[in-house]
Amino acid sequence: MTSWKTAPGRGRRPFATTIPHMGLLYVGYAKVLESYGVNLIVPPRPNQEALQLGTKVSPECACLPFKQNLGNMIQALERGATDILMPGGFGPCRFGYYAVIQEMILRQLGFSFRMARADDPDSLSDMVATIKALSGIRSKREAYRMFFFILEKLAAIDHAQKKYLEIKPLEKDRGAADRALEESVQGIDGCLTYPQLLAAWLRIRRRFAAIPRTRRR
Repeated sequence: MTSWKTAPGRGRRPFATTIPHMGLLYVGYAKVLESYGVNLIVPPRPNQEALQLGTKVSPECACLPFKQNLGNMIQALERGATDILMPGGFGPCRFGYYAVIQEMILRQLGFSFRMARADDPDSLSDMVATIKALSGIRSKREAYRMFFFILEKLAAIDHAQKKYLEIKPLEKDRGAADRALEESVQGIDGCLTYPQLLAAWLRIRRRFAAIPRTRRR
């Protein structure tokens, strides 16, 4: 049974950052942040426990993704996370309010943590400032370099998912597209340099191109 605990004080243990799951967003960030010395705690993939935790403390009118996302944060904080990296935004979607409301709820529950959020994902300087503060990078140029590489990894993931959706309905060998996507994501996850990422892009194309397909009707 999960209990509500206060996260350890920052002076008693190293900082530990978490990124709640939103699709495969963590694949773009995780290994890159770790390569810069960020102690990262990856929460469990979205599951029933996270949904129950989030539902228990969320406003009744909150959407299901909000509750799942909040439950994911609770799981990570209970595993020792001291920092949460959370995108924000503007516009009609409630996603723009996620980070602010979730932070209020978590503090009311007694958690002690730091919320690193990018309030305007359309503002490059805002996103880079968040990454810079989180990683401890002093050079603005290096922070931009790091962020652009994260974007390239996310673009590679989008490419793999696009190929998956294109091939999946036509695959002859059931599950072949799923295996190709899993291998592609694993390959992207381990990339820390542009040459490695370029090689991953090429492997994705070859991997999906090799899947036998039925003829289009």
